[in-house]
Amino acid sequence: MTKYGRIVGFVMAGMAMVLLMGAGASPSSTVPAPVLLSSPPPGFHPVTATQAQLAKYGFPPRPSAANVRALDEWTQAMKSWKHTVHPQFLTSNIHIDPIFGQDVATTGQGAKNWAGNQDTSHTYTSITGQWTVPSVTALVNDQSIESSWAGLGTGASSSNQLIQAGDFNEVSWSFYSGSYHPSYTHYLFWDIAPQTGIHPITNVPIYPYDTVYVNCWYTSGYAHFYLQNSTTGESTGTISEPVSGFSGSTAEWIVERPAIGVTNTFPGWWYALANFSSITFSDTEAEVGSTWNGVGVWPHQYWWMVDGYNDDSESTLATLGSINSYGDAFPVYFRSYGDRDEVNT
Repeated sequence: MTKYGRIVGFVMAGMAMVLLMGAGASPSSTVPAPVLLSSPPPGFHPVTATQAQLAKYGFPPRPSAANVRALDEWTQAMKSWKHTVHPQFLTSNIHIDPIFGQDVATTGQGAKNWAGNQDTSHTYTSITGQWTVPSVTALVNDQSIESSWAGLGTGASSSNQLIQAGDFNEVSWSFYSGSYHPSYTHYLFWDIAPQTGIHPITNVPIYPYDTVYVNCWYTSGYAHFYLQNSTTGESTGTISEPVSGFSGSTAEWIVERPAIGVTNTFPGWWYALANFSSITFSDTEAEVGSTWNGVGVWPHQYWWMVDGYNDDSESTLATLGSINSYGDAFPVYFRSYGDRDEVNT
């Protein structure tokens, strides 16, 4: 993309974000204050830093030499780093939810809002993931959204919280000059669920076809998040939040249609799934103790996204391809848009 194209894309994304954050109900709370870590000094680079320096400046810990593939993936991601910023946030009534509405009639395991792979049967303490920001499309005048993320835990209760980080991509519409015109929103976010909504990061911009790398980890009662646009080299790793109910019972890499319009009295709506064509998750590694393995090496299950509860006929929204031979990459495919459904119905 040209510099001009990036400027135009950012302006359109900014307009869409204003519309999105102002749409529906007001945000139900303010964003918790993050713990801001020290900025890296001149001459610093994560590839050559000590573990203590990495922790001080908000970078993910370096895997041990015994974890050959995880160490190589971490090193490649860190080589793309150029600059770290302190995160700036918006409040939001957009929710990344736990799995809803399992549909046993579908091939595999079906959910109304998730498609992806989920590792199970261990206590996971760290997770990584990488993918390309999609160029999303939607039906005319049909607000559609898509989110890709990596996380630890299910988010189903306050005792099994989900710590996650990823990107959010939306198509919204405005009517002028006699026709509908689309606008696009793309941003990184972090979240601890269940809570009041995701936390969009406004000063690490992303664009279609950029490479996103995320790392979430839990230690000593705190969740840590590192988010990087590997195409531009910009990152933020200065976020850490206290977590009172972390179990680490699962590790997951998910494409989701989030809920919008969530308030304290209304669960919100799942909107149509934006057409993302396909997204390939790579570097899908999770840590148990001090051992890293890929999604396909740990015990795992998979989810398709299925919309069939408020419709006349069931519709499959997203499906999965096979995990690669290394066990650390897999694709997710868009199948259909679906429509707007009230959460919990």
